[in-house]
Amino acid sequence: MIGLETHQIDKLYRFLRAKGVPVTPIRNEDIGRFFGFIDPDGHMYSVLRVNH
Repeated sequence: MIGLETHQIDKLYRFLRAKGVPVTPIRNEDIGRFFGFIDPDGHMYSVLRVNH
């Protein structure tokens, strides 16, 4: 699994969903908000927006 960080998590989430990418729901945790997705080759990614 590869982890990515972004300040625009909602925008990225909407973009991936619009492209038909399988994504998990956005979750809120103590550290921030995150979701996961799978690329066409089956690789898993985690996207995080850290709370500041």
